[in-house]
Amino acid sequence: MPLRHLLGAATAAGIIALFVWACGKTSPTAPSNAALTSVAISGTTPAVGTSAQFTATANFSNATNQNVTAQAAWQSSSSAVATVSSAGLVTAAGSGDADIRATYQSQTGTMHITVAAPTFTLLGVVSQTGSSTPVQGAAVRVLDGPDTGRATSTDDNGFYNIGGLRGGSFTLEALKTGYVLTEKSVTLTSDLRFDFTLTPIAPPAPSPPPAPQCNSSLWSHVYDPSRLSVVDSCRTVTGTITDQHTNDDGDIDVRLAVDPPYTSLLNGGNISNLSGHLQTEAICQAPITVPDAARACSGLKGSVAVPANGTHVQVTGVYLLDKIHGWMEIHPISVLRVIP
Repeated sequence: MPLRHLLGAATAAGIIALFVWACGKTSPTAPSNAALTSVAISGTTPAVGTSAQFTATANFSNATNQNVTAQAAWQSSSSAVATVSSAGLVTAAGSGDADIRATYQSQTGTMHITVAAPTFTLLGVVSQTGSSTPVQGAAVRVLDGPDTGRATSTDDNGFYNIGGLRGGSFTLEALKTGYVLTEKSVTLTSDLRFDFTLTPIAPPAPSPPPAPQCNSSLWSHVYDPSRLSVVDSCRTVTGTITDQHTNDDGDIDVRLAVDPPYTSLLNGGNISNLSGHLQTEAICQAPITVPDAARACSGLKGSVAVPANGTHVQVTGVYLLDKIHGWMEIHPISVLRVIP
């Protein structure tokens, strides 16, 4: 055969071989004398809004396998969760479950996927209202929504951090003993800084001291009570001690310049005879030289502590008129307190 004929035949054979090789590259065929037994799918589930390439592998009866991703027919059971292209590219559309299927010849492979909802981090600082002072150890808690009950507490700098929260709107609470509870609405669509302020609870006003009570048993030790006319069995007055001295009946006379709210307790006798002061008497506290007074004080040793002149005091006792002197008195004194 002429050489040019031989070269033409060789070239034609090469072209035919190249065509066969190319067809085998794009359309794989099952190994000879082997049956297709199954199709397996592999791939990593993508996050919402992202894609991942899945692979379909054909398995044959002679223990061989072949990548048939491009030749398989792909399908998703839920397009709301994930879609899949003809080339096996899976795109997550939303959270939930779906089956990804690949059919090659007579066999279908299935892979179940679960697309998780996206999660975000919520962080911030809790400080006192009206200042930058951090609130340490405050509890920060989700009150409603899919993450109800998720909680943390603030550190020494008032900082808190809650990760892995699902998106959406919910109520966030900040609480610490000694502060007013605070609740805020939060809408989470990405990582978010959200600061709180807590208002300290004002401490309760101190309770006033209990009103002094009169000791009614003292009346039985008053010397010559017939000279006294009781106006009020128990009255309290405040004022400043201007003078004090003892009497032979054992009483200590303590005179007060009363504070303005109590000037109405004075009468003309106080004004003219005591320079506008109020007489008060602590009974049975000094040496007694009057026999009748000694008998009246029998069984009683007075214990009213009388401070120095110029001391501001509160005096409680029987408010009465001394008919002999014509002035008003607190007599006997039941309680005497030093006050600011």
